Amino acid sequence: MPTIEMAEMPYGMHAPVAAYTVFYWLFFVQVAAAVAWLGYVAWHNRTAVPAAALGGSLTVAYFAPPVLNRLTLVWFPDNIPLTYITAFGMHDPLFDYLGYALFFGLGGYSCYRLIASGRGARAVYGVALVWGVADLAYELPFLHWGMYTYYGPQPFQILGFPIHWVLINAMVPVLTGTLMRLAVSGQIDRRRMLLRVAGCAPLSSFVTLGVAMPVAVALNARVPAVAAHFAALLSIAMAVGLIRYCAGCAQRIAQSAGLSEPRTRPACAPVDAGTT
Repeated sequence: MPTIEMAEMPYGMHAPVAAYTVFYWLFFVQVAAAVAWLGYVAWHNRTAVPAAALGGSLTVAYFAPPVLNRLTLVWFPDNIPLTYITAFGMHDPLFDYLGYALFFGLGGYSCYRLIASGRGARAVYGVALVWGVADLAYELPFLHWGMYTYYGPQPFQILGFPIHWVLINAMVPVLTGTLMRLAVSGQIDRRRMLLRVAGCAPLSSFVTLGVAMPVAVALNARVPAVAAHFAALLSIAMAVGLIRYCAGCAQRIAQSAGLSEPRTRPACAPVDAGTT
């Protein structure tokens, strides 16, 4: 039975100038729009929750990409400018940092608002679908353009993009948004509530690492090649299971939306729109 050999980093890879230029401008425009929207929501609702959500995501986005990239065998060429960190032998470009911040911050907070407004399970599944499809729409053309690569014996690929990452990336905003909803439940002081919200993105990143761990270990171990496929299926099952759990919580919130709010809100009860 064939076994997985330790993959070598593709040091000689070179990204086209046009590819990373377009990629950077796409992310700069999205980040500017996201910050503007979060700022408007914070001003309109007189709340610091969007700032706490963004702060937590900007913090974890600094540390999470190098770890996940190294474990799941993602490589960016060295000629891409604006390196934000060099770790595990690779220069990680700034747009990778911005992408993680968008998934955890913008994606998580937008999902939180939908859950808190009582939109139910359909909203959660919609968020997962939108972010999963958007991830494919971004990654496939730029993978083909030579911007970066998933190297090694990656299982279940779509034109070079591993399917397990579609589900994991779709899970990230859903899980982060659900955690934010749980963070504002109960009668707690404002400072503690904001600290809880800021901690949601880091907590979500740890869960994401755990979901990716089966396939990450298989890709870095001398095991039968079929083990990577089973590991990917396990990671996919974990991501789908978490999305379904978050959808169930959102549905319970929607079902209780017409009830009078108790003095102390349970974890899955609706919140006042003014706190969002």
